[in-house]
Amino acid sequence: MKDYDPQSYWDKRAPSYRPHKAIGSEFDLIANYVKENQPQSILEVGAGTGRIYNYLRGHGALGTDCAYTMVDFSVPMMDRCFESTGIRPDRWDGETLPYADKSYDLVLSVNVALHVPEHDILAFLSEHLRVGKSIYLVSYWSGYKKEEIAPHVFEHDYNDLLSELGAKVLMKTTIGKDIKRRHWVIKPA
Repeated sequence: MKDYDPQSYWDKRAPSYRPHKAIGSEFDLIANYVKENQPQSILEVGAGTGRIYNYLRGHGALGTDCAYTMVDFSVPMMDRCFESTGIRPDRWDGETLPYADKSYDLVLSVNVALHVPEHDILAFLSEHLRVGKSIYLVSYWSGYKKEEIAPHVFEHDYNDLLSELGAKVLMKTTIGKDIKRRHWVIKPA
């Protein structure tokens, strides 16, 4: 098992964190999905610095009547997000999302699941499925050998996990050459 505590890792990393650039038109895929489906409510899990919200807003993907909520468990990241977006994310304990069942049309989780340890990933995905009517999950698959993956990054078998949760995969797209990100659109059972 890797020596990694998500809370302390992200709290320490937050002040100097610079998100990786999106691969190609990766954020365009997300923006186009949001534009095409016009959700009335979006929850972004793991808002980080607010770059997804800023991108969607800047590219006209968010309708004027779309309620956009962000959540994070790292207070320093929440501070960074507020500085960047003017919106303070809700506080999350990293386990149970503080929202009612099916309270969001769309749950966005972009490059967050890859930082969830193996023993927590099923519960993490289950919470997304509980609060969302649909889920847009972006995670990455490195293709690296396990020993070459950073301590804060985990590879998960999403096919098996989603099957175990009874979720229906509506879309699966892989982007990138060396480091690949996989986009999933998922519906709860």
